[in-house]
Amino acid sequence: LAQIESGAAIEVGSGAVADSDAGGDSVFIDATDTSYLITVAGGVTSSKSVGVGASLGVNVSVRDTQALLGDDTGEEPAAGTLDAGGDVLISARNDGFMGSFAVSGAFTSAGTSDDTTGGDTNDPGITPHSGTGGTQGSDGSQQSDTDLLNWQKNMADVLKEMKDSGKVTDNAKAVNDVVDEVNKTITKAKSGYAISGAMTVNFIHDDARAYVRNITKLTADDLTLDAEDGTMVVSVAGSVAFATAGEDKTAAGIAGGVGINIVTGATTAFIDGAELQVNSLAMHADRTSWIASLSAGAGGAKGKKGYGIGGSLAFTHSQTTTETALRNATGEVKG
Repeated sequence: LAQIESGAAIEVGSGAVADSDAGGDSVFIDATDTSYLITVAGGVTSSKSVGVGASLGVNVSVRDTQALLGDDTGEEPAAGTLDAGGDVLISARNDGFMGSFAVSGAFTSAGTSDDTTGGDTNDPGITPHSGTGGTQGSDGSQQSDTDLLNWQKNMADVLKEMKDSGKVTDNAKAVNDVVDEVNKTITKAKSGYAISGAMTVNFIHDDARAYVRNITKLTADDLTLDAEDGTMVVSVAGSVAFATAGEDKTAAGIAGGVGINIVTGATTAFIDGAELQVNSLAMHADRTSWIASLSAGAGGAKGKKGYGIGGSLAFTHSQTTTETALRNATGEVKG
């Protein structure tokens, strides 16, 4: 807030203010807010069965930037005078960068060749089983587990064929039990699921107001009111999910990215309730800000039943007011 309150009686000569932004003006009322808000979020997970990764980035900014001569409430009666021999500039500006960035990843490798859930046989702290993956059992490695499953399946097929041919009758129930157990073992290969999501949200409310209100009399050479908003708002969200599973199992990779921008506020330059005696009057209200929302989601899967789903949503809502106005004013503009 930069303000000369109503009720003040000020007389200024034609000399220039010692400020490069004043441009040689005799009276310079300036309020500027330059803010940089950057939020970065990330999450990555890796699993042998189910992996879930998520990240969220949020920016909330509320700015009320005012440069004024007179009453800021609009409820006080007109009072005070400003008599300037030179130019008068009243300027309010919002500027800067508001950015939120989020990435996430989820990866699963259930039942793949690099699955070492049976133990690291190279680790001296772990004693592997002394087996070949056949009749002597598994040594805990993926390859040995696969060999054991193949051997059990082949043996189950032989036993089943013997039973069906009538060569084995006394132990038919035992054969059925063996076949069932082997089939259960074979179906223990894991499915893989990877889920990833990233979301960014920017909520920005900016007011930039340059104004004169409830002043008895303002005398100047040139009177300029300038309100501007040049803030850049960016949201970026990206996610990746990839799942692999055993040859006979299901793999699913689901990824989604959401980027949301909500921008509101007012950029205004106005005169309300004042007597003017000036050579020229200029009022500017400009909103030159950029608003961008980018999102991406990629999902992939590898398996007998592989499902890859990727989705993204980019949403921007802007509800702003840009206005110049002359209200309840009297006097003379000579230029």
